[in-house]
Amino acid sequence: MSNVEAALTRSAAAYRSLTPLLLDVVCAIWSDRWGGRNISRVCRRLRLPSSTVTRAIRRLERIAQPLTVAIPATMSLGLARLAVDIEPQPGRTRECFELMVGRPFWQSMAVCADWHISCFFAVPEKEPKWLTSVLEDAASRGVLKSYRVIPVCDPIYPPPRTRLKPGSSERLNTAPLKPTPPHPTNIESKEDLSRGFDDVDLRLIEQLELDGRMSGARIAKTLGLSRAAVSTRIRKIIKMRMIGFRLRLLPFPPSESNFFHTVFEAPTWDALGELAALIHTLPYTLSYSASWLSPALVVRSQVPASHTSYYHDTLSSAVERGLIRNMLENRLLVPSTIRNQSVCPEYFVGGLWKTPPLPTN
Repeated sequence: MSNVEAALTRSAAAYRSLTPLLLDVVCAIWSDRWGGRNISRVCRRLRLPSSTVTRAIRRLERIAQPLTVAIPATMSLGLARLAVDIEPQPGRTRECFELMVGRPFWQSMAVCADWHISCFFAVPEKEPKWLTSVLEDAASRGVLKSYRVIPVCDPIYPPPRTRLKPGSSERLNTAPLKPTPPHPTNIESKEDLSRGFDDVDLRLIEQLELDGRMSGARIAKTLGLSRAAVSTRIRKIIKMRMIGFRLRLLPFPPSESNFFHTVFEAPTWDALGELAALIHTLPYTLSYSASWLSPALVVRSQVPASHTSYYHDTLSSAVERGLIRNMLENRLLVPSTIRNQSVCPEYFVGGLWKTPPLPTN
């Protein structure tokens, strides 16, 4: 069993014993942009003493280090996010998977049940063709058969809403958001957004991604900075919304659920906004991103086996309402192959992103 599967299994077992208090703390942490780093903020939100909240967070951390850092504004870092579907040559899936995992700028990678590879990259926005060149190089060497690249906006992580028990219909009382994916004409200037950070900020984000509640003293020792400098930089990157804290804990046991990677195509941008609102309210949605070239939505879901029919019925109703014109992809992910990586600070030199040279045969 891989380390990923083992961590998911431990999380699944711990979820069965979560109390209402722990679930309230989970939601409070999710709602606060400090992500539990500032316990006093969680205490004020829940009107609980710090000792109670501290014990609850420590219990959550014993499950599987639940807090991690997401990068909700890759544009502010001068990066362009791309969703990629790769079809390896027969019998070369593992080789293709390891080849892509070893590349810079990848953020998420998973093998699908049909041997395709589903992944996300965040490449320098001024050199978007670098990834295409990498894929073309792999194709020329006979590693992959075909690929599809979809430029997408930054991912959205819906709040936890379920009681986290298979088959349970009990929900947490949290108000669902209804965001509308941005149309390309409404996206802010990337030149304006990409100012105000340096390679040290990226190295700090990299540390926080390993553990969202890592102490300032530990980060300072790792990066060779003072604790005051670390605190100042953390406040800056949170204020700039360069990062966001989310939960590693998954809402259903992996042994009793399926992981899906789906790409929906909507008939219009307005329909895409309604579809995104529907996907946002589903308790199975882990994350979703809107394409900024066409009205398409890239969705990652974890659906318990007992709710599979309800999930498909919900999608069928969206088709009947005219929200879905086509399903470009609908792939079952293999949980043991899901891997994640952060930004690549070593390629941010002199205030500019660099890309490594392609390998030569």
